[in-house]
Amino acid sequence: MAAFDHSPENSGQSYPRGFRPRRGLNWGYLGLLYTSFYLCRYNLSVANKAISDQYHFSYSEMSRIIFTSTLVYAFGQIINGLITDRIGGKKAMLIGAAGTIIMNVLFGAASVWGILGLFIAIRGVDGYFQSFGAPGMTKIKTAWFAKTERGGFAGIFGFMINLGRLGIFTFGPALLAGFTLFGMVRVDPLHWKWLFWGPSIVCGIMAVAMAFGVKETPEENGFLPVEQYKSANPTPATIVRSVIIGSIVTIVFVSMFWCYHHESTCATLTAPLAKGQTQSALLSISPLTKPLPIYTTITLLSKTDSLDATLNCAEPAGATTLSITNFTAKSTYDVGSAARTSIIDAMELGVLVAAAIVLIFIVLHIMASVFVPDPEMIRAAKEDVATATRADFSTAMRLIVVNPAVWIVAAAYACTGAVRNPIDSWFSRYMQEAHDTSQVSSLFQTLAFLIPIAGSAGSLLSGYVSDKLFKGERSPVAACLYLTEIAIVAFASFYSNTPDRAVFFLVALSFTANATHSILGTAAAMDIGGRKMTGFASGVIDSFQYFGATIGLWVLGHLLDKYGWKAYFPYMIPFGIIGFCLMIFGRGIISRNSQR
Repeated sequence: MAAFDHSPENSGQSYPRGFRPRRGLNWGYLGLLYTSFYLCRYNLSVANKAISDQYHFSYSEMSRIIFTSTLVYAFGQIINGLITDRIGGKKAMLIGAAGTIIMNVLFGAASVWGILGLFIAIRGVDGYFQSFGAPGMTKIKTAWFAKTERGGFAGIFGFMINLGRLGIFTFGPALLAGFTLFGMVRVDPLHWKWLFWGPSIVCGIMAVAMAFGVKETPEENGFLPVEQYKSANPTPATIVRSVIIGSIVTIVFVSMFWCYHHESTCATLTAPLAKGQTQSALLSISPLTKPLPIYTTITLLSKTDSLDATLNCAEPAGATTLSITNFTAKSTYDVGSAARTSIIDAMELGVLVAAAIVLIFIVLHIMASVFVPDPEMIRAAKEDVATATRADFSTAMRLIVVNPAVWIVAAAYACTGAVRNPIDSWFSRYMQEAHDTSQVSSLFQTLAFLIPIAGSAGSLLSGYVSDKLFKGERSPVAACLYLTEIAIVAFASFYSNTPDRAVFFLVALSFTANATHSILGTAAAMDIGGRKMTGFASGVIDSFQYFGATIGLWVLGHLLDKYGWKAYFPYMIPFGIIGFCLMIFGRGIISRNSQR
């Protein structure tokens, strides 16, 4: 059978029934695997303080671990981008998954020796394998999304990244503090090495699912190339069905997160808790209104402050004392102060979310099954996939390296990396040390929840705006975001003197940094590289995010050693200014040298 014609001039028919569910499954398997990559990457942010405390590493020594991983990741993006264009996105992602699983297991095992050089070496190799992820995922998705859909995909891509961050920032502290699942399964506090072993297990499961569930092109599922379909207005039935399904999914997930974040009073203090008391205490309370399992997070509320602690033994309903640990009382909690708990804990939330995701995949498989592919088309597609999606090294080098748009976008992306990565890598320790905020506190958990949510919102909104309002132009949107970032950082440098204000500024910066991350590193790379060379274009551009982050982390580590946390926000200002200038003065070059 003849090879498929990939020219857009042959466009005619709309997406057939089953195409969007099948694309959703493809995106889901790929996205969840990439999410697990981020579980295996940002686990170091949660473990940062525990590792430093155990082995007495300084800020700059911890920065060397992050610095090395980031630098190797940056060079790996370029090398693996080329390799991905040659071997295909699916093989690239599976290689990356296998490597990061092994390295995370070894990093946890290295806790036996506690040698800084060993941690640096393992994390450096892990950085190389992690760099297979973005080029592999982006390359596959270029074949499944038309040009007019890529800005929206960039937002979805950003959402999957932030889902990984949300996962490790939510469930990581629960591993360290201990947890109970629905009153039936009890897990005592774990060593920080489980922050590396746990995500490895998740990554392994998702890699197996992706290996069996993903096809690199629509043709391999029996569809035409995406360029040969045309956009069509949805029918009323489709709109109604989409609204109903979307509403059900939204209600389910919002209900889960509401149960996790909503707290109710279970008792009040009958004796005060003195200011300055720390680590452990026996609280005198009014009779408990409900039984509490061990490791429940207890929040005490006074008129001016809040305190979060961990319950270190189970208490029945009616109990008049609570034994708590892992806290520091920054103020006095008088008689009548409320003790509050949430309806479900972090790990219980995780189990419910995992069950909901499995159910969604089952529904998508049923919806996708309405399309019955022609076996001959699939056979031809498997023979044609290399021609349709692969590029040799010389072609990729010739068309990407000499393109000035690549280097302007890459330079701006370096500025994004110099801001985004220090937020992700250091915000946990910043809140712990600069504002005495425990990782199990409600404020920290709110921040850990809002950072990826704000980042996802920034990714989705910037992608939509660049697609619909600026007709695929990324630089005007990015320029506005850099300018907003400058203002946020300037205010944060002077006014982040309370925990609540610090949370506000970190969330706002997550919005701007992740927005530029998506539209420049993903959408712009897809515009420039196309189906055959997205891997290398993505690799080159994305590498500069990590070159910028590498320089930034090295500088920030030394600034923190010398000036402390007061240098955290001012350090970011120059990068916002440089990014803004590149997007303003390079707009014409980017527009002329991007594919449409």
